[in-house]
Amino acid sequence: MEKYQVQTVTSPYLFPFLVDDGNTRQDKTIDKKQKEVHLYHNAEARISYHLRKLGAKIGVKGKLTLYVARHSWATTARDNDISISVISEALGHHSETTTQIYLNSIRSSEVDDANAKILAAL
Repeated sequence: MEKYQVQTVTSPYLFPFLVDDGNTRQDKTIDKKQKEVHLYHNAEARISYHLRKLGAKIGVKGKLTLYVARHSWATTARDNDISISVISEALGHHSETTTQIYLNSIRSSEVDDANAKILAAL
């Protein structure tokens, strides 16, 4: 937190990942919301790129992405009895229903994995 403190003084974000690197178009028709979405997607791509590099370096067989990190965080939070409302807020979901669907999909994949293991053992 201290490392980013100076950079976040003028930012509404905890970590300054959403920064304009000067590569955004200077198009007057792009509104503030569109620019923020563009910056978010750029930051997401950078984070996923570095997660993939990290995964390869440490020998992770699957592909690490921001999506995988979010699912991992949400699963760990759920398994540690963090409330759905807190998980929803942390993930930036607009409704707890979205978070419940998100967490249910995790449970479905766990069931799929369990079924695959059982079938392989038969």
